Amino acid sequence: MIGFIVNSIGRWQLKRRFNILNRSVEALNMSNIKYALLIFHITNEKSYMEMLEISTNLKRNYTVGKVDMLAYCSTKEIPKYVDDQLVTILQNKQIDFTGIPKDDFSKPILTMDFDLLVDFTPISFVPTDYFLALVNAKMKVGPKSGIKNEFLDLIIDIPLKSTLLELSKNIFRYLEMINKV
Repeated sequence: MIGFIVNSIGRWQLKRRFNILNRSVEALNMSNIKYALLIFHITNEKSYMEMLEISTNLKRNYTVGKVDMLAYCSTKEIPKYVDDQLVTILQNKQIDFTGIPKDDFSKPILTMDFDLLVDFTPISFVPTDYFLALVNAKMKVGPKSGIKNEFLDLIIDIPLKSTLLELSKNIFRYLEMINKV
């Protein structure tokens, strides 16, 4: 019960900040994206390696010059397979009791301007939803996910059992079609 109340307070704070956010949305084609942010949860080595592959794919097969990755890690220790030079890692010690990331962690990310933000998080979770909602990106894309949909500009409906690589292929395919007419 207390967890539900605390989560509700965090979600209320997030909604309040999101409602005053002033950002202009652009429908971008993959060829117009120069700077991207990928948000995901570190759940296991396989999904982490998929995210590295997606980041490499964006740089190699598309014209994306820079790709940053932001990942939530619920464990006290960062897993050995994670290279913290490649990923900005959000841990519980950087989150307040309502789930909102602390300013010293979040401010540098929130002051950056991205062309594209892609949400690869499997569930709605206040700490990662915070960045999804408040990061300044021209376009925000992710899978259909109920409560997070209001933060996204393009929602991709995929089967629940899809891998991160399958999701990324669908997202990039749709982004290639935008403004092609």
